[in-house]
Amino acid sequence: MTSLPNSLIKLQEQTFLGNDALVSIKCALISAFKSGLSKDAPTMIPSFVSIFPDGTEIGEYLALDLGGTNLRVAVVRLLGNDRFDSETKESFVIPDEKKKGDALFDWIAEMVKAVLDKKGIDYKKPVIVGATFSFPVNQVAINRGTVATMGKGFDLDSVEGMDIVELMENGFKRKNLNMCISAIVNDAVSTLIAQMYKEPTTTIASIILGTGTNSACIVPIAEIKRPSFSFPQSSASDRMVINMEWSLMGADFLSFTEYDKQLDKGIKPGFQPFEKMVSGYYLHELVRLAIVDFVKKKELFGGVLPGGMERKYSFTSELMSDFERFSIDRPDELISKLSERYQLPDDIKLSDLEVIQSIVKCFSRRSAQLVAAGIAALVEFAHPETTETDVTIGIDGSVYSHYHGYSDMLTNEMENLVGTRVRISEVKDGGCVGATIVAMLYAKKSK
Repeated sequence: MTSLPNSLIKLQEQTFLGNDALVSIKCALISAFKSGLSKDAPTMIPSFVSIFPDGTEIGEYLALDLGGTNLRVAVVRLLGNDRFDSETKESFVIPDEKKKGDALFDWIAEMVKAVLDKKGIDYKKPVIVGATFSFPVNQVAINRGTVATMGKGFDLDSVEGMDIVELMENGFKRKNLNMCISAIVNDAVSTLIAQMYKEPTTTIASIILGTGTNSACIVPIAEIKRPSFSFPQSSASDRMVINMEWSLMGADFLSFTEYDKQLDKGIKPGFQPFEKMVSGYYLHELVRLAIVDFVKKKELFGGVLPGGMERKYSFTSELMSDFERFSIDRPDELISKLSERYQLPDDIKLSDLEVIQSIVKCFSRRSAQLVAAGIAALVEFAHPETTETDVTIGIDGSVYSHYHGYSDMLTNEMENLVGTRVRISEVKDGGCVGATIVAMLYAKKSK
């Protein structure tokens, strides 16, 4: 690229976060964490998980994990010695037409029935279930909580404020399934518990980094000052997992590009600002919006937009990852990938590919930097006693697992902020495994 387009120079300047900016974001997040514990806010939600695994738990339970893209249904066997088996596992893409009201819960029941039939489990007898729900829930007990506003393309306005467990169990009843939900947990909470099953002594927090993003940590119960929070004084534990809902944070301290603002206007304005700058559901759309703008300014593709690129969300996460993976020195792969989705001009230039790659890197790097700032905030908030002890943070999600080079980017950015004492541990099937562990712990407690 002989000279950078002015729009690209501006975008690089706006999306690169220097050390001072990252420290400022870290401090703002810590302040938001503390504030959320002291008022009835949609963030820092008590999970009511106050019993923790030590890696010796044994048993078999049904686990559901409803994410932004897929429903996972698994029969998980905890084997003790930090081991588990989830061979009976099915993943179902959630159809767009099922992402609303009772239709969603009827569909969930149908998928569960299919897995139970395949496994040969008798669902006429009560089946204990641990459920992970990857969306905000106003939790009031380990197996009670009301549906809050949802993002990621879901529309549950018709059931907002209703009890999520009742909604799910009613769906099961309509399909003649005898399901007993022992625990409902957020995906970040279940990932934290799954990580604790492997490493109970060093784990302090967890992060979800996929279609959406979230985090969870453990705090002393005495620090939870929310007016509506009530918990038995006789509880055996003095600590509780907090569903932080950090996706909702940042409106008052993040800096937004024109593309961030444009994206925000198109989907629940003002909702989940941190998630819209970090997660897989939105990153690729930010790239597309920038490309369209560069074309309008005649700084890309000679001012002619490739056919199909006007479609929202058409520039996929996979395509972003390809632009990170393939070298510009071998343009054929990138042209082939673009041609699968768009009608490209015959005279596409190497400089066009270079500009797109640079746009991609602007948004992926900023995402990794923001998550690194979040990790630094988590460590300082959840583990303030010492700056020398090694700690572990569990992480699950497709951006971290599958986006080319993202895990390395995140590690580098994190080490710049907190050094090497913080270890990131990928948690496979965290939603299912964590839900199973919590279901077992609380099913035993209720006996």
